[in-house]
Formats: sequence, C-alpha cells, structure tokens
Amino acid sequence: MRIVTSEQMREYDRYVIEQVGLPGAVLMENAGAAVAQVIAQTHGALAGAPVALFCGGGNNGGDGFVVARRLALLGAHPTVYLFGKEESLKADAATHLQVLRRMGLPVVAGADPHQLVIDPNTALAVDALLGTGSKGAPREPIRGAIVTMNRLACPIYAVDIPSGIDSDTGAVPAEAVRATHTITLACPKMGLFLFPAADYVGQLHVSDIGFCWDALELPSTGRLFSPQTSSVAATICGPRHPNANKGHFGHVAVLAGSQGMVGAPALVARAAQRAGAGLVTVLTPRCIQPVLAAKLDEQMTLPLADGEGALNEEALPDILRFAPKATLFCIGPGLTTHPQTVALVQHLLGVLHKPIVLDADGLNALAQNPECLRDRPEEAPPLFLPHTQGRLLDF
Repeated sequence: MRIVTSEQMREYDRYVIEQVGLPGAVLMENAGAAVAQVIAQTHGALAGAPVALFCGGGNNGGDGFVVARRLALLGAHPTVYLFGKEESLKADAATHLQVLRRMGLPVVAGADPHQLVIDPNTALAVDALLGTGSKGAPREPIRGAIVTMNRLACPIYAVDIPSGIDSDTGAVPAEAVRATHTITLACPKMGLFLFPAADYVGQLHVSDIGFCWDALELPSTGRLFSPQTSSVAATICGPRHPNANKGHFGHVAVLAGSQGMVGAPALVARAAQRAGAGLVTVLTPRCIQPVLAAKLDEQMTLPLADGEGALNEEALPDILRFAPKATLFCIGPGLTTHPQTVALVQHLLGVLHKPIVLDADGLNALAQNPECLRDRPEEAPPLFLPHTQGRLLDF
C-alpha cells in the first residue's frame, strides 16, 4: 500500500478526476460512505444515537456532510456544525450540504465553538475540519472547535487525518484532535506514522474510495506492509521443500550493539531466526562480542573494530568483505549515535547494495544525512522500522 504526501495525494485526485473521469463529487460520496462504514463496524448500534459532526469549509468538510447523511440512513441522529462560511464552500461540498438540508438534517452554519452546547449524550463525534493540505497552527474558529471536540466524553472519528497535525511531517504545531479512530482515504499519509502526530491517530483504518490507486503510474513516498497482509506473510513463510537446508533460506546480517547494549542485537538475531532466516550473523563491536556470543545459541557473531565501546569506520572493510554472504542487513539496534558509528552507517547506506532493514540508531544516523540514500539502486530499497504498531515503511 502506498504512503503519500499531501501533494502526491492531490495529484492522484487530480489525475482520477481529470484523466480517468471519476467526478470529485463521486469521490467525496465514496469517502463519506467509507468513513460511515468504519464507524458502523467499530462503534456498534447507531439507531437513535446522537452524533456531532465538526465540519470545515474545505473538501474534508464535504466528506463530513456525506458521513452525516450516511449515518442518518443507519438510524443515527447527526447534527452538523459548520465552522466557516457556507457561501465559500467548493462546488462538491456545497452539493452534499444541500442534500443534507433537503433531507431535513440539522445543520448549524457559522458555528461559534466557544458558545457551542453539545448534547451530553453524544455517542460519537466526527472530525471533518481540516484535510491534508492544512499547514501550521489552526486558526479560529477551527482552533476552538478542536478544543471543544477534545473535551467530549465520547469516541472521535477523524476523516483522513486528525485536524491540526501536519500530514507530511507529523508535526503538531498547536491544538490537534486526539482521535480514537482515523479513517485515512485511498492511501495512508506520511505524517500519520511520524511522531508526535502518531500519538493523535488512535486506531488507523485505510479505506478505499472507488479506484485502484496502485494502477496509477505516479510517484509515492513509500509503501506500507502489515504483518496481517496475506501476500506478505506468504512471501515470508511460504512452504519449504522437505530436502531443503538452512542455506536455502537466506542469511541475515545484523549490524548492532555497543558497550552496555548487548540485549538489542541478541533479540534481533533470535527474531530473525524465528521468522525463518536460515542463517543469522551479528556483526558487532569486538568489546561486546564474547558476551553476545554467550547469549546466543544457533546465531553466529563477527567481531568488528571499535573504539569507546562502539563501532568505528575501521570496521568498514570487514563488513564489506562479509557482505556477499548476506541476503540482507538489519542495521541499527543498540549501535549508539557515536560520531564514528554514525559515519560508518551513513557510508554503508551509500555503498552496501543489499536490502537493508533500518531501525533504531540506524534511523538516527540517517536523519543526520538523508542524502546518503540518494545513490541506492532501486532493487535494494531500505525498509524503515519507526516502531509504528508492527508496520513496515518501505522507502
């Protein structure tokens, strides 16, 4: 599944509307229906339930209008609070608002968040205030609406992203909605996986809105893999021939560890073996290799040059000599951010043309110089592990 920036998602939408011919109003209808479906699946009975929908003046608000109508069809009692000028709504959103009015559903236009009185029995709230294009701290009346929503004693469902977070960087410059569930539309957005925004997402759902986005030959920032994805699981844990041996199932090289951090490489080595790797070798500082070897059973170790308890650049030749034996590298657990270790990792990311799983201090080293990935070949993409509920980010 693709992970996209806000600009990439806008380009996807533009392409589908202008080139494929799927109208924006239809995409908005599909988006609202997808959100309502997740609400029905996760919340339970909606008959007679009061629902508060906080809608902004953009397309995100238009999605919220559709959610209100769809929830009403399921028996809920929605009230829409529109924070913004009705006359400024774009055509697609205005169309769906008019449908709401013709159905007789309550709409409070130009709502003042500081004077708002929400039914204390409200079963759930829907955040449709700000979309992926929003940047910086929310301004009034949106800021006040976010504060009011966060005070409600009920679950909050965010449409696409929680309002107030940056969908590209994960920044939270001021107030932001603390969602119980976030239903992101078409493709997950980068900022949903980056902290501090990731703390505001709650349970993440990715919902289709009526088009096969993977069919588009357009760029994306990365891909998301879930351990529950059957195709990924089949690739990792497929059937094995009875006459196979450990050499048929890959050799994982784990570049990890430093003085005082022996547990991390040991955990990774055992996990790689239990996940199905035929061979595992931990490449680790010479100063901790004896202790690490004593902690391991079937996994091997390779001592490397170190200084001040951490790997240094003198380890590079031994790593490169070992590299042809490895199927892939895991780099980072317990390495520390010692300057010489950081320099070693950055160098390896540029010259080690093997698949790399980058974790922990490997990510810290990359953050100091992202350009070191520029010359990596497409056939050896890195996998980032930013500790996001078991998902993998493939860039």
